[in-house]
Amino acid sequence: MSQDELEKNIKKEIEENPAIEEIIDEQSKTPFYHKTYNTDSNYSKEIPENNKTLNEHVIDQIKFEKLNKKEKSIAKFIIGSLEDSGYLHLSALEIKNDLFVHVDIDVEIEEINRIIQIIQKLEPSGIAASNLQECLLVQIKKKPESSYTLIAEKILKSYFNDFINKNYTNLLKKLEINKETLRNAELEITKLSPKPGLAFNNTEDRQIKIYPDLILIKKNDTLKIELTKENYYNLKLSNSFSEILNKKEKNQEVMKFIKDKIENAKNFIDNLNNRNLKILNTANAILEIQKSFFETGDIKNIIPMKLVDIQKITKDHLSSISRIINKKYIETYFGIFKLKSFFSIGFLMNNGKEISPKIIKEEIKNIIETEDPSKPYKDEKISDLLNNKNIIISRRTISKYRKQIKILPSKLRQKI
Repeated sequence: MSQDELEKNIKKEIEENPAIEEIIDEQSKTPFYHKTYNTDSNYSKEIPENNKTLNEHVIDQIKFEKLNKKEKSIAKFIIGSLEDSGYLHLSALEIKNDLFVHVDIDVEIEEINRIIQIIQKLEPSGIAASNLQECLLVQIKKKPESSYTLIAEKILKSYFNDFINKNYTNLLKKLEINKETLRNAELEITKLSPKPGLAFNNTEDRQIKIYPDLILIKKNDTLKIELTKENYYNLKLSNSFSEILNKKEKNQEVMKFIKDKIENAKNFIDNLNNRNLKILNTANAILEIQKSFFETGDIKNIIPMKLVDIQKITKDHLSSISRIINKKYIETYFGIFKLKSFFSIGFLMNNGKEISPKIIKEEIKNIIETEDPSKPYKDEKISDLLNNKNIIISRRTISKYRKQIKILPSKLRQKI
């Protein structure tokens, strides 16, 4: 959960479970979190986003499916593992292992696959697919049946590689159809969403406040990461509620209710503490690897880092690390960053060292800023200039990164 989701969940648990009490001290009453470099009165950073997350939207729908308590727990776990794009990149075996290790649920792989299929029937259409082909197939099967959607489904199912490579000659021959039919079938496919989850990550209309989960403290040239809410949520078992157990209450239903609430409270507090520890351990592992960046704030000091690098330090499962870093932010004295933003696969330089895509993007920016506006560099030229700096990168990758940092192609950058 993000901080915002977590706060709602904790408040709900406190309201519904009388066995839980929140210890409130003077420090936790005033600021939303107690240490900050922010000067904003709300101690937050506004970033645009939809009001409802993808997870919330799908979980709202799963409530109406005919699933027992265990199956709903499995479904919620799978939904929580969805990428922002809506894809499910965990195998059924990985989910089975995670459920057993982290949630103490033992379930067969066949059952997991069945629940995944149920989730795939929900909206937005195409979620919980493992790849683009499956994502588009799930969507096309939900569309009203027509001669064109049937051809489109056949293309996606049996001739996907020909389609994505625009090998129209092969498609016409294999499907035994004319160009008009193929054109209409292709039109049906282009109406589908390749990343259905992104509809819930719209950065143009709505605003919510993001509260960093972690904060970087620098004191006497020493760096330390702390949880921003480590004193904000101080929960304990209610003494008065627990004392009822010691009384000679004869009503078995009352005793069962009390025992259940106390057990749920213990589990909730343990899970909350475990969550905080996992996030802190992961953040410290990131600090260990990216220490040079955190010391200087210079993006050029970010080094390529993968989930497996964190796994070597924390010993957590890769899928667990992926969920830990999702929607988590760290505040530093030079800005607020998503934990996810520190992960990237590096490019190998001529000297044998790896370089982060973030640094390459900065290099591209610098090159374009110094170009002659009347003769802007084409992507091939930028590739050559980077190659001269021992950074071996293709024109295609230059084009991809240039688009990501919202820089126009050379023709549109040209000035008279």
